[in-house]
Amino acid sequence: MTTINETRPRMPRAFRLASLTAIAAMLAAVFMASGTQPARGHDYLVSASPAADATIESPLTSVSLTLSEAPLEGLDTSSYISVVAADGRTASAEEVILEGSTLSVPVTFGNPGIYTVTWQTVSSDGHPISGSYSFTWLSNGEGESSAPTATSSPIPSATETPSTPAAPAEAGDSSSAVGVLFWAAALVLFLGLGATAYLVFRAQRRRAQDSGRAP
Repeated sequence: MTTINETRPRMPRAFRLASLTAIAAMLAAVFMASGTQPARGHDYLVSASPAADATIESPLTSVSLTLSEAPLEGLDTSSYISVVAADGRTASAEEVILEGSTLSVPVTFGNPGIYTVTWQTVSSDGHPISGSYSFTWLSNGEGESSAPTATSSPIPSATETPSTPAAPAEAGDSSSAVGVLFWAAALVLFLGLGATAYLVFRAQRRRAQDSGRAP
């Protein structure tokens, strides 16, 4: 009895190389497109009026806080701002006024002195954020004439604010970088698939020519 050994034709080397190139290109595209998305952090306090450690010598009817984003819609009623004097007297009203990303509360001062502002709201990502700072209010122009006036500046103290808040310009740069990487990955994938198709075509054509030369 004669035993016939069937030998399976080996995959052409060019085809195997092209296939590996295409797979590598697809993996690179997926990694670059998904691994470079900028992480979104909590909102943070951008400025306040009066500012932290400011000395106010003029009439003041409200305290306002400006956040990086508007509070989460539907949970704005959970926001509060409390302004309390050193003797424990509350100078702020209960109702907080929300206008975009700015929270404000009416205030009525009694004796001059140091007042502490404590605030809390819900970040646009659903997490609560809060903070506290103090300023000095003087009545009838008391105090040194060189005392700083109320200006808007970032607040140094907060109990839950991001350690490295991203500036709007940085967010724009991150979005642009993601777009560039996405199109670069797409180009790599396209070139890999094109090279695969070309090499497969050449391999098939070579096999056809070899078959035609066979007796």
